[in-house]
Amino acid sequence: LDGKFKYSLIRSIKSEETTNINMQVWHVHATEVVHVKIEGLQKDDQILVLDMSGKIVQQLPIQVHATVQLSNLIPGHYIVRLASDKTMSQKIVVQ
Repeated sequence: LDGKFKYSLIRSIKSEETTNINMQVWHVHATEVVHVKIEGLQKDDQILVLDMSGKIVQQLPIQVHATVQLSNLIPGHYIVRLASDKTMSQKIVVQ
């Protein structure tokens, strides 16, 4: 490592459909992983990673926290979304 670091924004999204759910996504500009934290889920759900055409490229279960591995994705723009609520989404950039 070169000893340099850079802070990454933490995005917090509130659901339009239900005000009980809050999703946080951090390392919005990422190379290896993105962290997703969900508060207020009443049941287990899925995190979806979609390419910009809307195709699901990754899917994983979430209860409270998930670490999404990005190493298998080509660099570009993607959407991280809660499967049960389309309004709970965040755009990320894989570098």
